[in-house]
Amino acid sequence: MATIQDNQSVYGYTPLYAPLEQIQGRGTDPSSDIYALGATLYHLLTGQPPVSAPARYEAVENDQPDPLKPANQLNFQVSPEIAALIQSAMALRRNDRFRNAAEMRVALENAARIVADRKRARQAEQALIDTLPEGAEADSTRPMVTDKDVQFTVYTPQKIKPEKNYSVLAFAHLAKKRDDAPDDEPDPIADVRAQAARILGDQIRDYSDTQDASRQAVPRGGQITFVPLVPGINFSPSSRSFNWRKSVHREEFDMWAARESDGKTLNGSMTVFLGSVVIAEVALKITVDSQAAASAEKISPDRAQSARRVRQVFASYSPRDEQVVAELAHVAPMFGSRFLTDRTHLEPGEDRIEDCSV
Repeated sequence: MATIQDNQSVYGYTPLYAPLEQIQGRGTDPSSDIYALGATLYHLLTGQPPVSAPARYEAVENDQPDPLKPANQLNFQVSPEIAALIQSAMALRRNDRFRNAAEMRVALENAARIVADRKRARQAEQALIDTLPEGAEADSTRPMVTDKDVQFTVYTPQKIKPEKNYSVLAFAHLAKKRDDAPDDEPDPIADVRAQAARILGDQIRDYSDTQDASRQAVPRGGQITFVPLVPGINFSPSSRSFNWRKSVHREEFDMWAARESDGKTLNGSMTVFLGSVVIAEVALKITVDSQAAASAEKISPDRAQSARRVRQVFASYSPRDEQVVAELAHVAPMFGSRFLTDRTHLEPGEDRIEDCSV
């Protein structure tokens, strides 16, 4: 037993593995055990003991970086997902950790599934390479074209309700137009903002956009993979991959939080891979609050369709414009309109000249 100044007694502990609240004698709860478990995993995976909680707290209080380096910076065989999970388990504030072992187990299982999926993807890629004729992959007649100013921007809701579905937008884009881009091509960053505004609509005011730049040049045609990981948040799908070619590329995810995460602010990242190499990590911060406004909640296609105002449009046209009219009638429903072309659209007794808009 260890005795502290106010004469309260606490069970003995190993300082390097103990959370701040235990060292300061402020009592413990299941999240304190989560910290100790995270510290144990850290030592096992890196071969180095973790920095003590008081030393970390002092650094943070003095506006210094947290001296606890992510496990994957000390052991490159540790995946970014596992490293992020350990950092969450060892958060200085209790509310930033997993609440219990069951929640941490779910996060571990999700991280393990992502790692396994990535391994299978690499194996499939290698198997494809092995089927190529000898020397085909070494063709040097075509120089590799790369982009040096690739960035990644992720839109996530600032606050979410537990067990509700929300959208996440992840963009890979250039910082500026390519030199050989056509004159009418929009600025990539402006295009990202326009796409996000179009998809999210009024909900965009409840979203945060965070960004990180690629740590290396990205070859045209290179495979980029987005892997979201925020302990306490579920994402579907668990990852998305594409070949980098366009100035702006967008991927979308669904996300939801478990009921147990209510009241917590969760931290994680959108890890970006080029093949199997991490080239960026966009920091994500999401607050789960059952009292949050529902404006950012994802609307199902059925609800969105039922809420859309339908317009009926009729335009006077000559026989020479029939092809144009037919094309407009085809695309009008996409914008919530119905293009009237004959009397079959009207109710009995209606006259389209009086009841339709021009």
